[in-house]
Amino acid sequence: MQLGLILEPPKTEITELDEIQKILKAISKNGVSKILFCLEKSPKRFSQIMFETRLNPGVLGRHLKSLTELKVVRKNGECYCLTEVGVSVLDILRRFRKLAEIMREGN
Repeated sequence: MQLGLILEPPKTEITELDEIQKILKAISKNGVSKILFCLEKSPKRFSQIMFETRLNPGVLGRHLKSLTELKVVRKNGECYCLTEVGVSVLDILRRFRKLAEIMREGN
């Protein structure tokens, strides 16, 4: 009987597609686009974002944590702001809004 070695596949870095899928999953959650549009003009404190988006603190906290981990949002002191990635994501959301308008007009 011959014993073979079981080799683990090499660990690979997360691909760009995986990163894109994570961002799409995050922004598809209810309330996330509100957060991004809220941060569009200026950095805001947690309470300001909560007031403007009308999200409860637990949901807002989870979304901000996820967005921070994905480098879409960054916390500077007491305020949250969009990163370069966040600005790009916001641009994509605007394009989706435009697409939705075109689709509504076509019906």
